[in-house]
Amino acid sequence: MKNDTVANLLETFSKNEKKVLAKFLESSFSQTRHDVRQRLDGKLKNENTALGSRRSAGAATFPEEILDEKQLRYLQSWSLQTLFSFLEWQEMQADFLQNRLYRCAALRKKGQETLFERELKSAFSDLESRPERDIAYFRTKSRLLQEKTKSAEVRRRSGELFLDELTTAFSLAAIAETLRHACTLLSHQAFSAKDYRFPLLEPVLKLVEDSPEIRAEPIVNAYFLIYKTQTAAQTEPFFQELKTLIEQRHAVFPAEEIRDIYLFVINFCIKKINAGEKAFVGEALKLYKIGLEKGFLLENGVLSPYAYNNIMLIALASGEVVWAENFLHSYRESLPAKNRENNFRFNLATFYFRTDRPELAMELLRDTEFHETLQKLDGQRMLIRIYYEKREFQVLDSLLDSFRTYLYRKDSVGYHRNNYLNLIKIMKKMLAADLKNAAEREKLLRETAKMPGLAEREWVREQLKRGALLHLPNTIFTKCPKSKSSSSKTK
Repeated sequence: MKNDTVANLLETFSKNEKKVLAKFLESSFSQTRHDVRQRLDGKLKNENTALGSRRSAGAATFPEEILDEKQLRYLQSWSLQTLFSFLEWQEMQADFLQNRLYRCAALRKKGQETLFERELKSAFSDLESRPERDIAYFRTKSRLLQEKTKSAEVRRRSGELFLDELTTAFSLAAIAETLRHACTLLSHQAFSAKDYRFPLLEPVLKLVEDSPEIRAEPIVNAYFLIYKTQTAAQTEPFFQELKTLIEQRHAVFPAEEIRDIYLFVINFCIKKINAGEKAFVGEALKLYKIGLEKGFLLENGVLSPYAYNNIMLIALASGEVVWAENFLHSYRESLPAKNRENNFRFNLATFYFRTDRPELAMELLRDTEFHETLQKLDGQRMLIRIYYEKREFQVLDSLLDSFRTYLYRKDSVGYHRNNYLNLIKIMKKMLAADLKNAAEREKLLRETAKMPGLAEREWVREQLKRGALLHLPNTIFTKCPKSKSSSSKTK
């Protein structure tokens, strides 16, 4: 069934989640409708209920019944709501401390003082036994102290109020949350060029700078230092302090938090690299290696395709070619299952391309199905260079035509469209020109210099300066359309 949201959602479930869902469906509390349970059971057993039309899907689930479109829509909606309930229940089960908090609140409201005191003491003990001192720790602590204070107020025991401790926990959670959000805004601002307003930020920054006891909390200090690495005039001292903090105190951060902090630090290094500070290539690779070794960069054993690509590129930039190739193969199975082989082939092709093995790169790129726009653009860029340098001009000319069609049809390429259209335009002219002629080469060099956006500008200019391409008859190649007709096609 096309656009079957239930089937699509189930595809994202792990094997263990599907097993737990099957048990969840057996509970009458979770879902009392027999038809919904039957339909989801069928999907879990890999029955062909997600294929074909809505009517065939209904028939596959209920072979003795003929369901009309209205009944099928209701069934689809009820099934989706059941999956939502399962996901909500699963999230609640995962948040152990939050569940303890709810239990304490319920016992207090029921007036069960003895049980309340016992469970509250146990909840505090569990909270303090955890090594993590993240935002969730301080938030949960403040909520438990609120419950303790409310209980004391009901019993009119003013001496048992814990307002100072509650205020400290609440404030640390709020300060760390504010700084973390500010770091996120700065990251988005760098890409969107949008200036975000955040009135709370300035007083929070001043408070942290003036209060050593607040900065002493690792979670506060981490996001304060991250903010400073993005805004201070001299960023490197803050970077070095941040590196030391996460090396020495990483145990106080839960997995998701340390992964976010690591990515902030690595992105700082990449920003420095892009600004021409090559010393940060080694810093970035060192951070990546530690992150891989300790599992900081993996989420549930899965490595992001973007991190996979960046690690390989940083390793190559560091000259660690053997390590880079070993990494690609070692972490192949850590890529998300969806598009795993395509992501592996694309990155291995990039590796071969950047280590001067164009034939191997070309073979892999031809067999890769590009599902990400930027990967598609990068793959086409590599093939253009390979075909040109191998003098496969007719194949290159065909590729340029198909690539141009892709760029006109694709809405999500942004500023890359003009950069690559200019590359296609100049490549077409290079194919049709006599590059032995110095005047023709100089004319094309001047044109490349005037183009505001041109993908592979340095490589194109290098090829023009070489003038190695023999004169080829214009009739072999498709001429690049005139600028007027090109602009009329651009969306």
